[in-house]
Amino acid sequence: MTISKKTEEKKSVPYSNVEFMKEIGGGYLIPKTKKIKEDWKELFITYQDRLLFATDAHKKHRWAKYSEIVKDYRIHISQLPIKVVRKISFQNAEKLYKVNLND
Repeated sequence: MTISKKTEEKKSVPYSNVEFMKEIGGGYLIPKTKKIKEDWKELFITYQDRLLFATDAHKKHRWAKYSEIVKDYRIHISQLPIKVVRKISFQNAEKLYKVNLND
């Protein structure tokens, strides 16, 4: 999750809390270690019922690296408790879209 320059420049952004994002930082990883920042880990755990995994695969250049991107996200998210991983990875999407992916 990052803050886009467009979002930062807007004075009023619906469905977004720019000040909160500035406070915890745009990137959720510590660059050199690839570990999830503690503030972000707390956010993922606290709001585990409100988050779900998604990619920007609609962009052509992303398809070429899609499996690499998903692999990286899986490595990152594996730093969270398994219950949180399952919710963010697919259970929240199942609930939202009223489907069962384990059938």
